[in-house]
Amino acid sequence: FGGHLPIVIDSFQILLVVVLAIALSLAATVYPSYRASSVKPAEALRYE
Repeated sequence: FGGHLPIVIDSFQILLVVVLAIALSLAATVYPSYRASSVKPAEALRYE
């Protein structure tokens, strides 16, 4: 069946994937770090 699969990768697609990956990583880490920064260290260690 030919054995040839044409693949075209645009530089915009690569840039889009990289930007989205960074944005999702930042979005996934901002909220937990914000919550952790609002807890006092002595209070966090009390339940450890």
